Amino acid sequence: MGKQWVAPAAALLVVLAPAAGPAQPRLTFTRTFENVRIRFLSTQLAVEGRGEWGFSAIVEADDTRLLFDTGNLPDTATANAKVLKVSLDGVRDVVLSHWHGDHTGGISSALAAIGGAGAAIYAHPAIFDEKFSRGGNGAQTNTLRDRRSAIEAQHDESLDGV
Repeated sequence: MGKQWVAPAAALLVVLAPAAGPAQPRLTFTRTFENVRIRFLSTQLAVEGRGEWGFSAIVEADDTRLLFDTGNLPDTATANAKVLKVSLDGVRDVVLSHWHGDHTGGISSALAAIGGAGAAIYAHPAIFDEKFSRGGNGAQTNTLRDRRSAIEAQHDESLDGV
């Protein structure tokens, strides 16, 4: 009877003990917005324009405009912007969520439409690293990596540590 409390006490300690590793910092915002509007330029479903397996959206928050991803095909996001009468003027930030082609395929036409040299590109620092498919033939699958030098030339600066 003396050792029956050990298992429940150990379970309670595991549940109540803090997680290993340092605490994550709280997300803080330096600005709040009055008006936020998100317009989708590339998705599977399109009432107007072209639908595709991809994603792109323009985010407008007060006087700030950013492009989040650039779609799959080279011109879907920019063509749909024209159809939807969404100007890409004033976009100064481009966010690439990850390296998959359905989110980065339109980067060149997007940079051309917004004036690539003036735009800041935000992405994970490893976005251009080699990627390999599981069970594949060992070939590198990150097509964004193959287009890096062209993107840098169009963007007019190195994308090291983006």
